Amino acid sequence: MSNLEQFPLFPNFRLLQNLVDGSLNQSQNLITAMRRWRLINWFYGDGEQKPHIESESKDELTFNEWCQEFFKLQPPHQSNHPQGKSLEKTEDILKPHNSQCPCYKTTKDWLDFYGISVAQWQQDLQKHSAISKQVFQQILKERLFAKTRRTLQNDINFLKDREWIQFEYSLSKRQNEIYQVKQLPSWFAEGSSQPTQEEPNFLGGLNPTELADLAQALDMLTFLDPKLAPIADRISQEVSGTRRVFLHVDYVVPEEIQFEADNLQEKLQENWRSNEIKPILFNYHSARLGKKECVVYPVCIYYVQRAKYLCAYGINPDGDLNWYNYRLERIKSEMFLEWSDACIPEFLLERYRVNNLPLPQDVQDDMKRVWGFDFYQASRLMLLRFNRDFHDSHIKDTFRHETFTLVKSHREKLSLIQKYANNSEQEKQLIGILQRFPDDAYYTAMYRVNDNNVIMRLRAWGPNVEILLPGDLRSRMAKDIQETWKLYQN
Repeated sequence: MSNLEQFPLFPNFRLLQNLVDGSLNQSQNLITAMRRWRLINWFYGDGEQKPHIESESKDELTFNEWCQEFFKLQPPHQSNHPQGKSLEKTEDILKPHNSQCPCYKTTKDWLDFYGISVAQWQQDLQKHSAISKQVFQQILKERLFAKTRRTLQNDINFLKDREWIQFEYSLSKRQNEIYQVKQLPSWFAEGSSQPTQEEPNFLGGLNPTELADLAQALDMLTFLDPKLAPIADRISQEVSGTRRVFLHVDYVVPEEIQFEADNLQEKLQENWRSNEIKPILFNYHSARLGKKECVVYPVCIYYVQRAKYLCAYGINPDGDLNWYNYRLERIKSEMFLEWSDACIPEFLLERYRVNNLPLPQDVQDDMKRVWGFDFYQASRLMLLRFNRDFHDSHIKDTFRHETFTLVKSHREKLSLIQKYANNSEQEKQLIGILQRFPDDAYYTAMYRVNDNNVIMRLRAWGPNVEILLPGDLRSRMAKDIQETWKLYQN
């Protein structure tokens, strides 16, 4: 069977899964896979007799020529799709130019273009992955080719690496030319046909609520580490007709807002893939300060306490030049800036000039040094006392933080209290606690002052832990407990 006889390809799960490095449970991966599916069909002529490129012809396409050809419109329409440097900025691509341009076509438009049933496509994917109906609706509205030059070039490079197309350097054009391959990838031999109704359903008949929960959990799993994608794609499979493996991840962001956060994450990742990472200007909806404008250098993303955060350095919501953790879904109206932009603070610009911009490793190192996600806050020493039974059952042989250390010596406990107690009265009180509970477990840790994640952990331990130092944290926790007690007195 020749290559052309297999086209156009149906975008089934197996094909799409092989078109991304990761899991299709993550919405941006599915969008990327659908865009690459459309590219493959284009390069092989959409199933027409004459392909768009032919391995034996003399008019193969460079990337620039592909852009011109792909976004070209038939008369009487004229495509004003951005070309050249204009293709480097998302805002230029999103500017109105012609509603018939391929970059305006959504996922649904491309499925319709090939006469593919949306319901059949969705049904095939849901047999193998946990994608909720809400996310499917968002993906169907996504403009697959409203992307920068870099993203499209990455897609074509990916297809070349996976042996869907091949490159050959042209001396005359001084660029790589794109060719069809004579033999499609070996794994593709049985993966190009349309799905049948008899294929097994690996999701075991989950109801919509369960499906949404599983989709959210698997999306978060693959976000945490792409190497976990195989686990995510197999976690819902049955054993002898019954599901035995389950995953629960708390996530407070509603699904429709989560999709917006995923889109921003994709833009940030595209920026990080570039040769020169750009700063970003955005409005931040701070829970504490309201709407604030920030100009920052984006460094990395963390998932912490049920939400995604951008760790960035620059002008934060307080108006200071410092690090800050930004909830992804609260970032609005973002715009990537050129380093020549006048609104970039001079101190950040100076670090750019001397090639000393912050790195993700800087964030990781700070988090290892001190317990807490707000790694830019001041640090202090903490002394804790755990009930012995609770400690032996729940704390012993567990990892909390690099600085979370058991204090074995009574002399060391006394020394810490004498050094860090606020006054003689507090020192006397704390020494009395040591005398009353000599067999309990005492731990020290370096923690970030006012870090909510640390406070939440201490609260979760409840009456099984007592904060001895520092004094102000001990007082704060005591006051919180008293205020809580008032709610239940009557």
